[in-house]
Amino acid sequence: MKTIEELSAKEFLLALIHQQVQPALGCTEIGIVSLAAAKASSLLPGKFKSAIVYTSPYVFRNDSRVGVPRLGRCGMATIAAAGIILKNPLKKLSCLDDLTPETIAEARKLGSPDAKAIDVEVDFNSHPVYVRCVAKDDKNNESDVIIKYSHDNIIQAKLNGKETLDPSEISGESASGYDFDSKVDQLSIHHVYDICKTLTLKELSFLRGGLKMNQIVQEEGYAHPDETAITKVWQKVLSGQDKDSCFKKDHWTTQILSDVCAAVDARMYGCPLPVMTSSSSGDHGLTVSIPQDVYAKKFNVDEIIKLQALAFAHFITWKIKSKVGHLCGMCGSALAAGCGTIGGIGFQRGWSWNKINDLLNMHLVSQGGILCDGAKPSCSFKILASLVCGFLCLTIAEGDGKISHRDGLVHQSVEETINNLGKYSKTTQNSIIMNVVDLLNAMSKLK
Repeated sequence: MKTIEELSAKEFLLALIHQQVQPALGCTEIGIVSLAAAKASSLLPGKFKSAIVYTSPYVFRNDSRVGVPRLGRCGMATIAAAGIILKNPLKKLSCLDDLTPETIAEARKLGSPDAKAIDVEVDFNSHPVYVRCVAKDDKNNESDVIIKYSHDNIIQAKLNGKETLDPSEISGESASGYDFDSKVDQLSIHHVYDICKTLTLKELSFLRGGLKMNQIVQEEGYAHPDETAITKVWQKVLSGQDKDSCFKKDHWTTQILSDVCAAVDARMYGCPLPVMTSSSSGDHGLTVSIPQDVYAKKFNVDEIIKLQALAFAHFITWKIKSKVGHLCGMCGSALAAGCGTIGGIGFQRGWSWNKINDLLNMHLVSQGGILCDGAKPSCSFKILASLVCGFLCLTIAEGDGKISHRDGLVHQSVEETINNLGKYSKTTQNSIIMNVVDLLNAMSKLK
C-alpha cells in the first residue's frame, strides 16, 4: 500500500471517495455511543450494574433528538443501554443490527430515567469525536473504554485499570485509513474538476451501489412517512393536490426536493435501512447523491458524466468539511453537502471551471454560519432550504451573475472562500456548541 505522499492526484481522489463514502445505519453518532458501551460491557466479568457515558458536545448534540433505528426512542442513555445489553463490539458501528424485540424492551427499560443505571455527561474539553464509557458490574469490577478521532477507533479498553488492548491495536488520528485532512491543501477543487473529467466508468462503478442504496431509503420515506414528516407535504405537491404551491409538480427541482426530503426524513425518524454517506455523514450522502440521479434522468445525461459529477460533488463536500470541521457549529448538510450538490449539477451541465467557481462562491456565502442544533427530523428542512438556494445560485450563474469578491468572506477563488469559512468556524464553534448543548439540556427537561 502506498503512503499518502506517494499517491498521484487521481489515486488521492479515488482513495478519498472510497474512504469517505461508506454505508451507515442511523446517525453516525449513535454508533460511537453504542460501540463504546458494548465494549465496556463486554469487558465486565460480572452482571452489569451502572455506567457513566462521557461525550463530546458534538456527539451529545447529534444523539439528543435523532431517531434510533429499531429502538424507536431518542436518548443517549437508551443508546448506551442497547450496547451494554448486546455486548457485541466486534460489530463496530453496526452494533444495533443485533437488536431483537426482547433486547429492545430491555434497552428501553435499562436506559429509562427510572432505572438510574446510566448517566450521561458532556466533556466540553474533548475532541469533537469522543466517547468514554465507564461501567461497573455487581462485583465492583470497572471497565473504562475511550473512542476518539474516528467513530470506531477504540484507543483505550481497560478493566480494573489494566489495558486489555494489544499495543498494535491502539491507533492515532489516522486509524481509519489515510488521514486525508492532513493533506487538505494538496488538491484544489479546480484540479479535481479537471481530474473528474478523465475518470472512467470502471473507476467509478462502485458509486452505483450507493445511488441504489439511497434510492431504497428514499422509497421507504415515501411509503412510510411519519405523521409529522415534511415528506407528506411534498406528496401533496407532486400529486397536484396543493394547487397554491410555489413549486411546479412536474419540475425537476421539485422532484429533487421531494426525493431528498423523503430520504432524510426516513433516516432522521429512525429508518432501519443503511444509507451511503458522503464525508462519512448519511445526510450528506443523501443530499449529494439523490439530486445527481434525478437531474441525470430528467435531462438524459450519460451515466459516466453523472458519476463524474457525483465524484466531484463528494470531493467538494469533503473539502468544505475538512476546513470548517467534520463536527462543528455549522450545518454540514446545508453548507458542504448542499454546495457539493449544486457543484455536481453545474458539472453535469458542462459548465466551465470559472462559472462553477462563481456558483460555489454564491452558495457558500448564502449558507455560511447556518447553525447545527443536532441531528433530528427537522434536518430535512435545512437541507431543503440549502437546495432551494442552490437552484437560485444555478439560475444566477446561468446568467453570468456572481458575488463580487471581498463581499464579506467571499474571495475571488472559492478555495480561499472555504479557508475563510474554516477560520470563522474554528473561532466561533466552541461558544456556539456550548450554548446549543445548554439549550438542548434545558429543552429535554420540558414536558
